Amino acid sequence: MRIAIDITPLSSAHKDRGVGKYTKLLVESLQKYESKHSYTLFERGKKVPENIDVVHYPHFDPFFLTLPLIKTKPTVVTIHDLIPIKYPDKFPRGIRGEVKWQIQRYSLTSATRIIADSASSKRDILKHVGYDQNNISVVHLAPDPAIIAGAGNGSERRKFLIYVGDLNWNKNIYGL
Repeated sequence: MRIAIDITPLSSAHKDRGVGKYTKLLVESLQKYESKHSYTLFERGKKVPENIDVVHYPHFDPFFLTLPLIKTKPTVVTIHDLIPIKYPDKFPRGIRGEVKWQIQRYSLTSATRIIADSASSKRDILKHVGYDQNNISVVHLAPDPAIIAGAGNGSERRKFLIYVGDLNWNKNIYGL
C-alpha cells in the first residue's frame, strides 16, 4: 500500500511537542515495522501526491484548517483530543474559531476512518462530531523507545515517572 502522511507538525511550533513527537515516531515506526508499504511525506498546503492509496493526517485542530474539504483519496485522521470543544469556557473560540470548527467538523464527515488515542477521545468525537462509531479506532499511544531504553533492564531497571506535557489546567498536574 502507498501511504501519504502529512508531516506539517514537524516543521511548526509543534515540532518538539506532543503532536510533533507523535508524527515523528509514527513515521519512524511505520517505516521500520511496516516496511512492506511505501510512505510519501508531504506538508499542508502542498498537493497530496497522486500515486497513493491512502492519506493520513496525524494532527487535527478544531480551530485551524488542518484538513482539506475535498478528499480525493481514502483519508485517516488522528484526533488526540477535543479539549477545546469539550470545555468551551476554557477555550473561547470567537466567531472565526466557530467558523473554523464548523468547517473542520464538516471535513471530518468525509474521512474514511478516525484514530483516537483513548476511549475518552472516542466518546468526545461521537458527542461533538457525530461521526460513525464503527469508523473510529482507538489506538493507544506507545512511549518513545528512547525513554524505555533509558529505564535500563533486568536488575538495573528503575521505576520512574516522567511527564513531558504542558502545565495547562486540563493536564491534572496536581493529581500527578
